[in-house]
Amino acid sequence: MKQNQKAKSDLGISLCHNSFGRLYEKDCLWDSALVEYQASYDIMAGSKGWHWLESCLALTRVHLKKGDYSKAYAYLEQAKKTATDIKSLEHLAQVYYLYYQWYDQKGDCRKALDYYIQSRIYTDSVMNFKNLHHAQNLRIQFVSDRHRDEINVLERSYENERRTHNYLLIASLAIILLAVTMIGFLWYFLHSRRKMIRMMQHVEEIRSNFFTNITHEFRTPLTVILGYSRLLENGTVFLKQDLQSLGQYITRQGNNLLDLVNQLLDISKVKSAVGNPEWRTGNVVPYLHMLVESFQDLARQKRIELQFLPSQNTVNMDFVPDYLQKILRNLISNALNYTPAYGKICIDTDLTDNMLEIHVSDTGKGIAEEDLPHIFDLFYQGNKEKVKEVGSGIGLSLVQKLVMSMNGTIEVESKVGIGTIFTLFFPLFHKGQEYPDFRLNEITIEKVALTTKDGESENLPQGKESNEHTPLILVVEDNLDVAHYIGSLLQERYALRYAYNGRIGIELAYELVPDLILTDLMMPVVDGYALLRCIRESETVNHIPVIVITARCTEEDRIKGIEAGADAYLYKPFNAEELLVRVDYLLDSRRMLRSKYAYAVRQQFTNAEKQLAIADQQFLNRLTDITYRQMETGQVDVETIASKMCMTRQQLTRKLQAVTGESTVVYLMRIRLNKAKQLLDSCVDMQIGDIAIKCGFEDNAYFSRIFKQYFHLTPSQYRKQLK
Repeated sequence: MKQNQKAKSDLGISLCHNSFGRLYEKDCLWDSALVEYQASYDIMAGSKGWHWLESCLALTRVHLKKGDYSKAYAYLEQAKKTATDIKSLEHLAQVYYLYYQWYDQKGDCRKALDYYIQSRIYTDSVMNFKNLHHAQNLRIQFVSDRHRDEINVLERSYENERRTHNYLLIASLAIILLAVTMIGFLWYFLHSRRKMIRMMQHVEEIRSNFFTNITHEFRTPLTVILGYSRLLENGTVFLKQDLQSLGQYITRQGNNLLDLVNQLLDISKVKSAVGNPEWRTGNVVPYLHMLVESFQDLARQKRIELQFLPSQNTVNMDFVPDYLQKILRNLISNALNYTPAYGKICIDTDLTDNMLEIHVSDTGKGIAEEDLPHIFDLFYQGNKEKVKEVGSGIGLSLVQKLVMSMNGTIEVESKVGIGTIFTLFFPLFHKGQEYPDFRLNEITIEKVALTTKDGESENLPQGKESNEHTPLILVVEDNLDVAHYIGSLLQERYALRYAYNGRIGIELAYELVPDLILTDLMMPVVDGYALLRCIRESETVNHIPVIVITARCTEEDRIKGIEAGADAYLYKPFNAEELLVRVDYLLDSRRMLRSKYAYAVRQQFTNAEKQLAIADQQFLNRLTDITYRQMETGQVDVETIASKMCMTRQQLTRKLQAVTGESTVVYLMRIRLNKAKQLLDSCVDMQIGDIAIKCGFEDNAYFSRIFKQYFHLTPSQYRKQLK
């Protein structure tokens, strides 16, 4: 490393001496130039390289200028040898030119010319080499420039492509963003529209249900009022006790109408802020106790424990007695309707921060979570499948508005299957307001009327005694007065049975297998549509004609009822004569079908069952197949066959009587005898005794006697006739 540093240092000093030497040489200061060149020569003497060669040539030029030809020649020889060794054409050209000058100054023109020629040759070679090198450089430069231009073009093209790609990318992103935004707005619009449509449909459904129930609540009492009014108008009622009963029915249903109208007026009055509530100041606890006590008889009838547990016996406050009465009556009525037998309803009070809290809790079925946010909405009704009473659906909305009119609030907590708690909050006093004192003795609270007990029908018209000549009609109606009115129209000609909801109606239909069913559609527990579908899907009772008597009077409801299986559809309030005509027509139609079947049987038609409906044909075919199988086992008694048909003996008897007009014993005997006849026709070699056993007859004589009664020939005579 030290040697390299020294070499670099010597080279630098040598270059400095050469530079000074050239300056002195230019100024013709030969001695000074000689000193500088000599110093450079001495420094670079060890390398014998390119720089040392330059120093030799410089010393030769200076000695020639000074006329010291011997030294000039000595340095020139050293320069020639070194130039030849390093093969430097440029330096050889200078060497031969200095030889030319040396010999020229010496006067040796020939050698001077030779060296001059040599100098020119090397000079030309150098020039050619330089030109070639320059041409190559130019070519390389051209190629380099062309490549650079191509690279520039490619770079510009790439840049343009990249810029275009960026533009396309930005445009694509913008389009995608715009599309996503448009899709988002479109989705939001469609979602909002669907939500609005669902909301409108929900509101329309609520409105439709409300008006349907309101129509039911109006038409049901009007059926009784108008029906009994026509009886009075026609003069068909003469006895005093009958007139009193009709008056009670009309009065009761008129009061129901009045209560409904009053509720609707209360809703309208509270919403429009029309009218002045009659505020009073006084002890509210005795008044609450009286309100709860008015429901005790009804609660005991329903076998429900009703309690009133005030935290204090005296709570003075400002309140509206009429509003408070309507609030508690609605809440307690709902609790009684939703609480099963042996359940519990508790009304308790508490005082907190100058507020009266009233809690109405029950152990009923509870309110579904999805219904809770809407139970105070006007017209809203939740799931009514298991409600004991069908109402108008405006009670809780009225309660909320009355509570708010008293500057209070209402909250509800409920869990399905556990129960419901309504909590009312009322301020005790209104600042700056003074109201008249509340006097309990001026208030009259009527006890809530008792409802019809489950299965209570002793006061309903029972009609004639049920037998095979008197058709049995089942009336399924949840309103006792309407059921009584229908029964009073039919009691002279038919036997009657009653059911107060669809579930009991289905049970009685299976048990009694009536000749006709009259049913309402809007009923608790199971409605009329479900009853119709159940009847039509059952092999036991699907032959029974059904007349729907309902307040649902739209064309859609009528078509829905007919699709479910109704044979006739009457609107409440109905015309009594139309009902009687419909009942007579449907029963006569069944009689005509039975008569056609019986005639076909008497004429011994082979396809007598084709006179019947398809469902009845399928029933008889199944009965025949079961009878054939039982004939093989020898057990063809009515009890066994009814069990195989999944019926009781009574159900099978009434079903066969309704379809064929024959008793079970007669029809089964007909099946066995027809089978014996077929065997006599097809099995000529089979003994008559074997045929009798195969058809379930153990006594040949009995078999022959019954066969003759039916076919007017003994089995032997029938076989001979075939021959």
